Amino acid sequence: MQRKYKFKLVTFIMLLSLLPTINFNGFSSESNKENVKINSLEKMLSSQGVSAATQTLINRQSVSPSGTTFNGNSVSQPSRTPLPQNSVEDAIMPNSFGWQQTISNLTLPTNQVTAVQNGTIIGSYPTTDAGVQQSLYAMYSATNASTSDFVLYYGANTTLSNSVLKAVVSNPSATNMTFSTLKGHAKSLTWISNPADLLTSSNSSQPSGTNYTVTLPSNVYFGVPTIFRNVTVAASGIIFMPKGTHLQRQMAHG
Repeated sequence: MQRKYKFKLVTFIMLLSLLPTINFNGFSSESNKENVKINSLEKMLSSQGVSAATQTLINRQSVSPSGTTFNGNSVSQPSRTPLPQNSVEDAIMPNSFGWQQTISNLTLPTNQVTAVQNGTIIGSYPTTDAGVQQSLYAMYSATNASTSDFVLYYGANTTLSNSVLKAVVSNPSATNMTFSTLKGHAKSLTWISNPADLLTSSNSSQPSGTNYTVTLPSNVYFGVPTIFRNVTVAASGIIFMPKGTHLQRQMAHG
């Protein structure tokens, strides 16, 4: 037991001898650092600290660099295809389609319906609906018909019925031909019932000279661009059905 106490006593004396060499400022510095950290964290978490930090962040975000240019991609307005529009034509000769010359220089038989191709007579027939069908078939069967401008001259008063029907005849003939069946077999068709066929007539009054009347049913169907020039047309509640083609009135009265 005495030996044990002697060992403790020696150890205590050695510690006392080391006290002058121990730096107690180090412990104090570390303690201060912890206090500083704690105080800073408390300050940041306080209402004043949060407000100041938020304001600083807003200020930094609101500042924009000067002298910079936009580097993004500009988007242009997409192009739009305009809708198709077909204007209504009411013109005085000459114009964009139809036979552009007078037929007054031709020898036109009286009391006949005459078919004219590009200024040349190709046939004359009775002034009946059947005669009109014969004239139409002569146009249909003509050489280079699809690229030709035709004229149908009415040399007497004529009443139409079967020739203006809607149906496109699959196997046309001189007895069943219709205006609709001319589709694809004529460039244009011009109606005329005044043999003088003046190209300077008024577009709002009946042409001078002989004027024959073409009487039509309520519904009339056409297959090619058609012009009414120097012609008198009579009908009650008439409805023209051009079936995708043009109709034009030139110096006509009806």
